[in-house]
Amino acid sequence: MRTPDRSSILENGDCAYFPAHIAHQMRRLGAEPAIAVIAVARDRPPARRNQTAADVSSNDAL
Repeated sequence: MRTPDRSSILENGDCAYFPAHIAHQMRRLGAEPAIAVIAVARDRPPARRNQTAADVSSNDAL
């Protein structure tokens, strides 16, 4: 895995975390097949995070 400020070799079971907006790339080393599990998440806006069930119901009616 490579980002502008680091390069790492990941082994089975290793994990890497970095902000997705930073340029990055991954490639396998060697001839063996490789599998990567990628999870992408972001924070919700504060207004939505604190919504009540009543607020959600009224928004569904729109």
